[in-house]
Amino acid sequence: MYLLGLIPARGGSVRLSRKNLRRIGPWTLTEWAIEYARRATRLDRYVVCSEDAEIQRLARGAGAEVWVEPPALAHKPIIEVAAWALAKADRNGTRPDVIVVLQPTTPFRPLQFVELAVSWFKTTEADSLVTVREGRPTGEFYASRRETIFSGRLMGPKCREMSGGDPPINIDTEWDLVQAERYYESAKGRWWCDSES
Repeated sequence: MYLLGLIPARGGSVRLSRKNLRRIGPWTLTEWAIEYARRATRLDRYVVCSEDAEIQRLARGAGAEVWVEPPALAHKPIIEVAAWALAKADRNGTRPDVIVVLQPTTPFRPLQFVELAVSWFKTTEADSLVTVREGRPTGEFYASRRETIFSGRLMGPKCREMSGGDPPINIDTEWDLVQAERYYESAKGRWWCDSES
C-alpha cells in the first residue's frame, strides 16, 4: 500500500494573514507539517503543494519535496488539491493507493494516526479516515483511498472516525495562535508520542 502525504500550504488567508508562515516555537506551521511527515515513516512520499514562492522556498529549505500548485487551485476546496496531487503523482510514475492530508493549521498530531490509517485500510473496507471530536472533523488528519478522491469526495460513505488530539488546535485566528503557543510551551514533545485513539 503506497501512501502519499499531502501538505497543502497556500499563501493566502482571510482571517489570519500568511498563517502558514506563522511560527510556533522553532518552526512555522508549514514546517510543523513537514516535520510530522518526515517522522511518519509509513508515508512513502510526502509533498508540499503551494502556489506561494516564499512557502515553496521555506519548504525546500526544510528538506521537503515541493510541487508548485497552479494559482487557480489556491482558493479551491482541499478535495480538488488532493485530486490534482494524485494525478500528478500518477504522471510521475507512482500510483498512490491512499492520500494523507496534513494541513499546516493543525500542527500537533500523534504519529499514531498514520499507523492507524495503514492498519484500517489494510484490514477494513474503510474508504476514508478522519479525526473527529464531538462529532465534527478536527482538521488534523484526513486519509482517503484514491478511488474516493477521484469520485469527488474527501470522505466517502465508508468513512471511519478516530479521536483527534488533545487539544485539537486548528489555527484560524490570532487567538488560536496564542492557544497553540501556550500548548507548545506546556507540552513540548508530547504530541509525537503514541496515544490512545
